[in-house]
Amino acid sequence: MKVLFDTNILLDVFQNRQPHYETSAACVNEVLKKSIEGIIPAHALSGISHRLSHA
Repeated sequence: MKVLFDTNILLDVFQNRQPHYETSAACVNEVLKKSIEGIIPAHALSGISHRLSHA
């Protein structure tokens, strides 16, 4: 199954944003376990990069 991850899910994990970190990390962990295939929109990459570099 393919799952589309929006920017906020990934930022929750990368920035340990509470209270959503646990749920978001569990979803990303399923990708790492290869239970699901995670995809992100191309435009999300620039938004994530911007937010992480200005955090």
